[in-house]
Amino acid sequence: MMVVGAIACFCSSTDSSVLLYILGAVFFIVFGLILATSITGYVYRDNLKGQLHRSLNESLQEYGNNSLIEKDWDRIQTHFECCGVDNSEDWQQSNWHQTNQNLSFPDSCCKTLKHCDNVAVDQIYKQGCYPTILNMLTDNFSSLSLASFFISIFQLCGVTLAICLANHINKAQYEEMY
Repeated sequence: MMVVGAIACFCSSTDSSVLLYILGAVFFIVFGLILATSITGYVYRDNLKGQLHRSLNESLQEYGNNSLIEKDWDRIQTHFECCGVDNSEDWQQSNWHQTNQNLSFPDSCCKTLKHCDNVAVDQIYKQGCYPTILNMLTDNFSSLSLASFFISIFQLCGVTLAICLANHINKAQYEEMY
């Protein structure tokens, strides 16, 4: 966006109608991409649910083998106050539990990290992370759609203004001066 903004400033300061038409085309391409992304997201919103569940299950199996995934899962479980994909029992079938037989679930599942003995189920979050994340996404889906709509409208305004300015520059070049 900074590059497009710099090009826009350069185009208007040099009175180059060709560059303004190119800028209008760039704005129109960005408009098309935003619109295509919005439509694709709306059409495939049901596939998102399945893909999210599959991704969470796959990453849960990688917990303990990949420090980045481990940090992400700990952040998710702490932030959303959840444990596992569907519930805390998911950790019992994970690869992490096979190597940590004495632990039932990671410390990030605990309601209070200081006093969690990592075995007592009453000290952990009961709800799984998948329903929590899915609820957050579905609750904010309309806001995301509305935001992408307004962003695309601004892009159309940019196309219109760039073309109008280019036409005005072309017209001014061919008018006689008295």
